Amino acid sequence: MKIINVRAGLLSRLPECAATVALVVLINISFVEEVEAQRSWVFNFALGDSYCFRTPLLIRQEGYDNIRIKACYYTDSFSFPVYYSWKIGTSKDKRTFEIELTHLKIYLENKPQEIQHFAISHGYNYFTLNYSHDAGFLILRAGAGVIISHPENIVRNLELDTHQGLFNRGYYFSGPGLQMAVEKRFSIYKGLFLSLEVKAAGAIAEVPVVDGKAIVPQAGLHGLFGLGYKFN
Repeated sequence: MKIINVRAGLLSRLPECAATVALVVLINISFVEEVEAQRSWVFNFALGDSYCFRTPLLIRQEGYDNIRIKACYYTDSFSFPVYYSWKIGTSKDKRTFEIELTHLKIYLENKPQEIQHFAISHGYNYFTLNYSHDAGFLILRAGAGVIISHPENIVRNLELDTHQGLFNRGYYFSGPGLQMAVEKRFSIYKGLFLSLEVKAAGAIAEVPVVDGKAIVPQAGLHGLFGLGYKFN
């Protein structure tokens, strides 16, 4: 228990650090170039869905044997809170640096008898710093960052209190995440555009359960449809 508490204390500080570092990096990038007139800012908001691959789930709970299964998740992306993604970036010479948040929900479908409920439905949130390149026909993107999760679970009839974690709102910094994507944009009017994006993303998260923790890797393919604006 001491090890878990120490880790939780350290991890609880990292979302603030991650957000601060990402913002500082993005702002610095916007000023390092000498010709400011050529720089632009881009904002995009998108809805979508994800197909989750089967991944191993490990639950360690004090006083019990470990639970190990090949987890199958569904996303229920169009029920509130819906799947969404937003990104803001700064561009120059076909290169863009971005901050992105992707709000993914996962629900365990193949629950063993020890698990009454297991979900991360207010967000298996990918918070990433991205680099993208305009290759002409498509925009190519890669990103890395952190997972901020909101777990809800009942394991062996013990229900996790969701009024803990960051700001006592049930959120936790949970581990690293990566993504790669391709995007196609369709100009509407001046800087306004529609976007279609396909991304592959993967992460490994550590979330609490009562008297223990769960190791929750996730990998999937995402499809997004969005609306954006480029400020020149």
